[in-house]
Amino acid sequence: MTRILISDIDGTLIRQGKVALDRQKLENFRKSNIFVLCTGRNYDSFHHFMQKYAFDTFDYAILSNGAMLIDQEFNILYASEISLEVLKAQVAKLETINGINRLFLVINLKEQVFDTVASLLAAINDIKESDTIIGLTIELVNTQAAKTCFDQIKENPDLSIQHNHSYIDIISQGTNKKSGIATLLSKLESSRVQVIGDGENDIPMFEKTDESFSFYDAPDVVKEKANYLVDCYDEIFET
Repeated sequence: MTRILISDIDGTLIRQGKVALDRQKLENFRKSNIFVLCTGRNYDSFHHFMQKYAFDTFDYAILSNGAMLIDQEFNILYASEISLEVLKAQVAKLETINGINRLFLVINLKEQVFDTVASLLAAINDIKESDTIIGLTIELVNTQAAKTCFDQIKENPDLSIQHNHSYIDIISQGTNKKSGIATLLSKLESSRVQVIGDGENDIPMFEKTDESFSFYDAPDVVKEKANYLVDCYDEIFET
């Protein structure tokens, strides 16, 4: 049976600043199986990842924590947008949040970076209703600041708000890595599905299979949800 291996990037595929797998083992795997990257990175930052690590070996990629699906030619197969009105309301609530370092807005497939909430609010006034808004990522000064921020803004019926390390990701309501995987699997024949990840935003994708993997050094909350733990990435090719 064909295997579909779905992998997080940062902290999973990339560990300690380098690609953590044997590229030849991955090539051998892809001869009869499917390799999918599933990441919080957006369309723009995913390009930067590929350039920085000279890594373009994938069949599909689920981006922005499930808000977008692309194929290996970067064709967009699916995208879930945030309305301008909903974005404005959410950003206004960030003015009272302490510890925000930077904000990354994905609009028309490009990532715009802002140093303050005030500068983002000013820029929003120039966004048109016809513009495509995929998501907003907030970088906090540390993990505790991110957790505090998350607790303050997580309840929003119009958005999906997710916490991972020192980042908060804001995307369309009902969207996460689990929904992104469901969208992908709806386009493929039934196969054996395996997933691997290291962060809290990877937990939803663990729910799509009984073959979820994480690392022994992952946070406890992640390890508790994974079916299997590994020391290194390449162990998954041997399962």
